[in-house]
Order: sequence, then C-alpha cells, then structure tokens
Amino acid sequence: MPSTTTVSETSLAADPVPSPRPATLSVLLVNYNMAGQVVRCVQNICETLPANVSAEILVADNSSDPEFRLSPRTLPGATLIECENRGWVDALNRLLPLATGDYCLVMHSDVELDDDCLNRLLNYMESHPRVAIASPDLHYPDGSPCRIRTQFPTLATEAAQTANHVTRAILRRSMFSEQPCWDRTADAQVDMIMSVCMVVRRDFLQRIGKVNSRLQTYYGNDCLCAKASQLGYSCSYVLAADAIHFERFTASEDFSQSPEMAYKTDAFSSLATMQSDYLVFLRELYPKWTVFSFRLLLLVQDVVLLAAQLKSFRSRPGNIRNVTAAIRVLCYLPRR
Repeated sequence: MPSTTTVSETSLAADPVPSPRPATLSVLLVNYNMAGQVVRCVQNICETLPANVSAEILVADNSSDPEFRLSPRTLPGATLIECENRGWVDALNRLLPLATGDYCLVMHSDVELDDDCLNRLLNYMESHPRVAIASPDLHYPDGSPCRIRTQFPTLATEAAQTANHVTRAILRRSMFSEQPCWDRTADAQVDMIMSVCMVVRRDFLQRIGKVNSRLQTYYGNDCLCAKASQLGYSCSYVLAADAIHFERFTASEDFSQSPEMAYKTDAFSSLATMQSDYLVFLRELYPKWTVFSFRLLLLVQDVVLLAAQLKSFRSRPGNIRNVTAAIRVLCYLPRR
C-alpha cells in the first residue's frame, strides 16, 4: 500500500535564494512533431540556468514528420538522437544512459520556466538530499493554477471517481471528493510528481536503471515516484519555483496536425493508451487482486462515458470508437 503524505510545514522563502553549489544538469527532452516548441524550450532553459551550473542538452526525436523534425542546425550544441516512435517513456529510457549531470531535468517542451525556477529547484535538491524528484509550482498562461494531485490513487479514491462519473451522467454534478490536491500553502512532500517538469537526482536514476519499459506514454513519472518511495526517497513540490505549462493553450501551428497528434485537442484519442499505462503503473503499487478491482472501476467509468457519448447528438464517431478501444483494453481484448 502506498503511504499517504501531507503538506510539509517548511517552505522556501519568497525572496531570492543563493545559487546552488557548482553542479551539472542534464536536460532530457523528447520531440514528436513539435520542433519549434522544443527549440524555444531549450532557449528558455539556457536563459534561466544559474550562472554556476553547467548543462548538457539531450533530445530524442521520435520519428517526427519532416517539417517538425529537429536537426543539429536547429539545436546547435545539443546531443540529438533519432528514435523509432515507441512512446515518450521509451525515448526517455534511451536518453537516461547518456546523462552525466548531478541532476536530470525531465520536462515537456510546452513549459516555460520562471527566471529563478531552476535556481530554486537545484538549491532545494542540494539542501534536501533524500528528495529524489522535485517540481515547481505550475500555472497556465492565463494565471490559473494547474490541478496538482499529491497522493497515489487508492481503491477509495477510484471508487469516488467512478461514483462521480455516474452522478455527473444522471445529476450533472459530482457528489464525492476524489484525490486531494496541493493547497499551495507551503512546499509539499507528495507521493507523486507531474511529468511536466521534474528535477531528478541522477544517483537515484542510476539505482533504478530505467523507467518501466511496459509503459508507452503516460505514468512514467508516477512509476519513478513509486520507485523513489520504495528506495526511501521522497518527492516534493517547491512553492517558490514557478513555471508555466501551456498544454491546451499551445498554438495549433506549434505542432503537426497529423492524426497521431489528436491528443493535443481531443482527450478521447489517448484514452485507451492512458488506461493501459495506468494499469501498468498500478501494478507497481498493488497486488493483482487490487489492480483487478481498479480495472473493474475503470470499466464502469468507460461504460458510463460510452453511454453518454451514444446518447449525445453532438458526439463524434471518433469518441465512441476511442472509448470502445479503452473498454477492450480493460477487458483484455486487443484494440482494433
């Protein structure tokens, strides 16, 4: 069973903090059909890097479309590797052995770091040697805070989520509390960190070798956090470190419009892959019977979702197809 954690009582001060000791940072990025965004992300990292920290940039290109593919000319000074597109986790596992820094910055390319973000994160890691992974506070470009969950899922929280699927379908409202979220009153010691922006201690990464290779795209961060907990480390959000996550605010011209990129604008398109990866992650935490119970709850959620799509006149055929694919995953059937 995962341990439950609470918000810590200590917090970094809001005023400037000293730079961390001279350190090295390995920046790990994955590109798939978002080359321009990756280039801007690297520029932002270089502009916000503390003066006494040296960095190496490692980028995996997952067989992007030609017009969105990176090259040494577009990313001078970076180490660029070409990969067959087997998902974000596979690309990350290809980059990890190349990293030589004291810390690894693993982040999405649609993130913009505040001027002092890296300084504060690295300083926090230096002063908290048992923290394996740290992340900044995350906001959207319009200033609204990202919803940040702090605890691993349990059968109780999954049951509440399932019940809310039913009540939303019938009563148009949620009736039950789900997973707790960070209240942003202080730094938070948490079970899990979002994959959006993570500073990871490399000696921890060397101990685990690689992220679970059965994952495709999602929950690699949660598997890392589960491993950290098993090895006696903790994970933290640092209140004084800030970053912007563009996510749904990303301009359409910044990514390819190929069918593989549908997840950028349509949550249904990635549902089957997300639930498949979710089950892989749950196996890191729980015995088989518990994972089976999660599977049943997810199946109820998908059936409710499918019924809602079938009932709606505005539903697109693709939505129904994608929900059906997710149900097939949960029923141990191959996708069509």
